[in-house]
Amino acid sequence: MMGNSRGRRLLIFLAAALALAAGRLLGRQLALAFVPEPLRLEAETLAEIYRENPVNGDRLYQNQLLELEGRISAVEKDDLGRPYILLETAPAARCYFYTGQQEELARLRPGDWAALSGLCRGYRPSSPSYPAQIELSDCLLTGKPADADDQGSS
Repeated sequence: MMGNSRGRRLLIFLAAALALAAGRLLGRQLALAFVPEPLRLEAETLAEIYRENPVNGDRLYQNQLLELEGRISAVEKDDLGRPYILLETAPAARCYFYTGQQEELARLRPGDWAALSGLCRGYRPSSPSYPAQIELSDCLLTGKPADADDQGSS
């Protein structure tokens, strides 16, 4: 009888482990299926909306996935070593990237045009350390805009 009970427990454990593994795999696929399409904007358009009214800018874009195109004003790291780029807008769009993207970020220069996507964290008013900014996190470079060559020469 003991052997049968041990076998039953082993079978239940294996079934639970299999269900957990399948759930994780399926969950990952479901999560990818529900990633929303980013809202596409010119960086200057986003800045204009925030410049007119930061409360309305946050109402429209905070916690939204955005895809921006714009000219880079700086490629830097913050006090914690997190890499970011600033886009030439007023207020500036500060886009934080994962540290694993250092190779791609190292090729960027001020004045380059870039397309990126990231999660808008909203408006950050000016402080002694930083001017007012629109902060985006979890950013990824998505490439150069289609007319990057034209934009770069103007």
